[in-house]
Parts: sequence; C-alpha cells; structure tokens
Amino acid sequence: MLKVGNQNRTELELDPTLIVVRALAWRATDNFGTVPHPRGVFRGTQAHFNAMDAERAIRQARALNTPRTV
Repeated sequence: MLKVGNQNRTELELDPTLIVVRALAWRATDNFGTVPHPRGVFRGTQAHFNAMDAERAIRQARALNTPRTV
C-alpha cells in the first residue's frame, strides 16, 4: 500500500458552511450540458435510432455551447 499525501480523505466534513459550499459547487457542475436520454422501450430501424442519437448529440452540443447565466 502506498500512502500519498498527509491528509485523511476518509474523514467527513463537519463544518456546515463548507458542506453547503461543496454541495452547491457539485450541483453546479453535475449534469451540465447533458441531455437526458428518452425513457422507455423503443422499436424501430437502425436508421431511426441513428437519427435519434444524432438529434440528441445536436441538442447536447447546443446546451454546451450556450453561454451560462448565473
């Protein structure tokens, strides 16, 4: 086993202020720019699924390239 660094990474954060700050930072980066995949079961041709994937990729690229307003 190789120990790298001197900080104990297994300790829980006990300061409520730091917990909120870390949670907000994580929430801001979580799933940014990702387009949800349609739910359910689909039947169709391979061309239909390729078109669905291409349309989802375009929506995701637009979401990533749109400037964020905070």
